[in-house]
Amino acid sequence: MNRFILFPLFLLVSCGTARNSTTVNNTIEPDSLVAVQVPGQLWGKTYGDYVFHDDFYYGYSYSSDTYEHYPLTKALNTYGLIVDYTHKVEVEGKIKALGFVINKAFVFKPNIEGWYWLYISGKGDVKQIPHVFYYTNLYQLDGRKSVFGLDNEFVVKYDGSMEKTDQIIMLAKMHNIKVGTIEDKSRYGYSYIYLYCSKDSSGNAVEMANWFVECAGFPNTFPSLGDAPFDFD
Repeated sequence: MNRFILFPLFLLVSCGTARNSTTVNNTIEPDSLVAVQVPGQLWGKTYGDYVFHDDFYYGYSYSSDTYEHYPLTKALNTYGLIVDYTHKVEVEGKIKALGFVINKAFVFKPNIEGWYWLYISGKGDVKQIPHVFYYTNLYQLDGRKSVFGLDNEFVVKYDGSMEKTDQIIMLAKMHNIKVGTIEDKSRYGYSYIYLYCSKDSSGNAVEMANWFVECAGFPNTFPSLGDAPFDFD
């Protein structure tokens, strides 16, 4: 997976603790998840006093052997969609009717499922597009016009214990996140669990990865950001 390494950005957030905390905030109840109007964000949700954010992500640095902050910049009026391919014609028609331009599209088949990935631009309302499994703002790469960020996967690296596995699955369910493969690396002292966001999740893959670090106490969590960047022009 590619990592787009930029300069670190250090901020604080209200989660009862500072960002990069390993303390779980157990006082937050599921019904405290509410939508708020946040310009430029598709989700714009809070969870208790925590505001989901995707201004940076946590990525592993081989030079320091730690997870560091890597800033992200949203690309203006550019979005990524994952939709049901069987509705391709209807979806493309609606996208164009709403005033969007389809800049790139291809069929992606994880686990033999036919998902249609689209990168679009425009000022319409993406929430009006039907048959969408996942949508997100895209991110700008290194000040250029290249964009990336459609991948809805994020990964939690943890000790592999049943207790932690159950906790991650419980948190995923709470936030409407699909649990995928658990990769057992116990002979090395850790495991990976792969999680997948949808439009019904509390946030996109970057936002949810950050929440797992900052509030849930899993400091080695990161978004995959696995889709290759491309230039809209």
